Amino acid sequence: MSQVRTNFCRNVCGIHLVQRTAVGNERIRHVPTVGIFPRRVETRKERWFSQLRMAAGTRSMSTEIDPVLRSMHEAIPRLDATKHKGQCGKIAVVGGCEEYTGAPFFAAMTALYAGADLSHVFCGKSASSVIKGYSPDLIVHPYLPDDEGNASGGHGVEEEEIESVSSHCANRVKEWIPKFDCLIVGPGMGRSKAMLATVAKVLPSARQAEIPIVLDADGLFLLTKDLDLIAGYEKAILTPNVVELQRLAHAAGLPHTSPEETACNLSHKLGGVTILSKGPVDFVCCKNSSLSCTEEGSPRRAGGQGDVLAGFVGLFSAWVHTSSADLGQAPRTVVASYSGCVLAREASRLAYARLGRSLTAFEVTKEVGRAMQNKWGNLP
Repeated sequence: MSQVRTNFCRNVCGIHLVQRTAVGNERIRHVPTVGIFPRRVETRKERWFSQLRMAAGTRSMSTEIDPVLRSMHEAIPRLDATKHKGQCGKIAVVGGCEEYTGAPFFAAMTALYAGADLSHVFCGKSASSVIKGYSPDLIVHPYLPDDEGNASGGHGVEEEEIESVSSHCANRVKEWIPKFDCLIVGPGMGRSKAMLATVAKVLPSARQAEIPIVLDADGLFLLTKDLDLIAGYEKAILTPNVVELQRLAHAAGLPHTSPEETACNLSHKLGGVTILSKGPVDFVCCKNSSLSCTEEGSPRRAGGQGDVLAGFVGLFSAWVHTSSADLGQAPRTVVASYSGCVLAREASRLAYARLGRSLTAFEVTKEVGRAMQNKWGNLP
């Protein structure tokens, strides 16, 4: 039997136990101070084989992973030297006005941090320079109309000009739509008549191009005016909070009961559109499929966290619809929506653990990469 020498080193988290044998093998175990038995850690040989598998492009993950997250994991494009820019996702956010420049930034940057190759933002001219100043990684298009009658004056849209201006602005956006893998509509969009009229003209082109559409915030307000804009489009995902869900249910002529029941009824009423109802428990409903997400998140409810979720869901929608992998029985929009809920909550949890009450949506975006690593390991 080989001689074994054991050293102990205590730190604030517990005990590091280091064993070295006569032949030079080494095992390191961490013993939590609250536990009795050490948790098993990979040996040097096991770590070597794990690194070898990763280098070969295979993915290893816990056998206990949520089956829906496992399906989403299969849809995530692998990174290798043969890929070119754009193959891992080209996302567009439609929104951003003079008052709201943070929301489109959070959605677009979340998609980038999660693995999209390109994130575009289509916004009003008054918001474009501000959003460009937030990050050089975003491609910003000042194509949307500015608010009519806003305080700064000089570039508002008069009532009689709304139709012509909205048509002109929509045509500029439509030229880009075939280039994208998903459209996220609503973050920071505002509710000016010219903006709403423009986006109402853009949505049919996105449907015609058959790209996924995620509608949030003021994009949902637009739908309360005309549900036919999205009804029957099975690649659409709506992400209402409690109040927005009530408004959508009222517009559809549905009674508001529990969030889950209301979301499922709304999905049926809209012909298979996926509803992601946000709340203490997130509910994802699409026809006969229903999932609830109770993943631990953050008790801090800072503005912009819903935009982070929209960014996750938008990118995941792009990935599930471009993947040829078998993703199981759940509709692909459900896989994308549920996975977005889990990852957004995990990113919020990590940010809250670091900052507590000082958490902001900007800090949540910084945890996107670590959240994905926690759920899916070191993705190749």
